[in-house]
Amino acid sequence: MKTIAKGLSILFHPLLLPTYATLLIVLANPYWFGSFKNGIFMIAGIVMLQTFLFPVITVLLMKALNFIDDLHIRDQKQRFIPFIAIMVYYIWTFMVLRSQQFPSVILWMMLGSCIAITFAFIANILLKISLHTLGMGCLVSVAIKCILISFSNMMPILFAIIILAGVIGSVRLFLKEHEPQEIYLGYMVGFLGMMIAGWFY
Repeated sequence: MKTIAKGLSILFHPLLLPTYATLLIVLANPYWFGSFKNGIFMIAGIVMLQTFLFPVITVLLMKALNFIDDLHIRDQKQRFIPFIAIMVYYIWTFMVLRSQQFPSVILWMMLGSCIAITFAFIANILLKISLHTLGMGCLVSVAIKCILISFSNMMPILFAIIILAGVIGSVRLFLKEHEPQEIYLGYMVGFLGMMIAGWFY
C-alpha cells in the first residue's frame, strides 16, 4: 500500500501538473492549436521543459551542493530557495507562452500556477503547505474551465480529476508528509490562484 501511495505521489508530483493541465486543455479543444506547426507538441514541450525538467535539475543541484537535506524538502526553512527557483521558472514559462500568442486559456492556466506558487511561498514563511494538493486544486480548476471550452463532454474527466484530487490528499496524509490543515490549505491556494488569474484572462 505504501508503495502505491509513493507511486501516486511521484506520478502526480506538483511539477508535473502544469504539463497535465496543458494536455487537458489541448484535449478539450485541439482546434485552437491547429495554426501552429506541431503546436501541441510545441506547447507541451515548452511547459514540461520549463516547469518540470529545469526545476528538477535545479533541485538536484541544490541537493548536490547540500543546500537541501533531501529531494522531498520536508524542512520548511529549506523550501525557500527551491520556491524562488520554481517561481522564476514558472514566470519565465508564462512570459514565453505569452510571447508565442498561444490561446488565452493556456496563459490563464500558467498565470494561475504562478500566482498559486507565489502564495505558497508567502505562506511557507509561517507554515508548511502541501504542494501536491495545491497542484491538484489548480488542475481541478482547469478541468472546470475545460467544460466551458470543449466541444465534447468533459464531465467524466472533471469527476475523475476531483476524485483523484481527493486520493492525492489522502495519500499525502497516509504517508504522514502533511497535517490535514496543510492539505486543505493547498487545495484552497490552488483554487485561489486560478480564480485571481481569471480576472486577467
